[in-house]
Amino acid sequence: MDGERLMKVQTALTKIKAYDAKLAQTLRGSEAFNQIDDAYDAFVYRYLRPRDAVLISQQLGRPLTTLELARLVTAAYNQTDLTATLPLTPEVKLGLALKFARRQRQLTQQDVAIQTGITQSQVAKAETAQTTLSLSNWQALFKAVDFVPAFQFGR
Repeated sequence: MDGERLMKVQTALTKIKAYDAKLAQTLRGSEAFNQIDDAYDAFVYRYLRPRDAVLISQQLGRPLTTLELARLVTAAYNQTDLTATLPLTPEVKLGLALKFARRQRQLTQQDVAIQTGITQSQVAKAETAQTTLSLSNWQALFKAVDFVPAFQFGR
């Protein structure tokens, strides 16, 4: 984090809305539009990984609202739990928690696979809620990343 300062949702929301307003007033495809769009992407995706945003949007079954995006950007910037910001399925919550913990410990999916005996492909699928694992496998994955998930399983 930049100087250990926490970002507030309102700060992220204001910036995202400002970029959206500039984009709406600029000719699509123009050099100015592309520069604004690049600045928007740099702000939003500096801390929030695009794949995480896509996974969450897919799980919700709709595009993210500006407020939801601001909440995710804020959580990612502040290095807090993305899964607490929106109503997500338990599978998505587990996957994102695993991915977050793995990244915090600077481990690769292969590192986790070696420690657990679960294939790298299964680790990747677990992180994106594309597989069903036994509780013992989830336990092994979280043990490998030294993380104890603590969140509610509900919408």
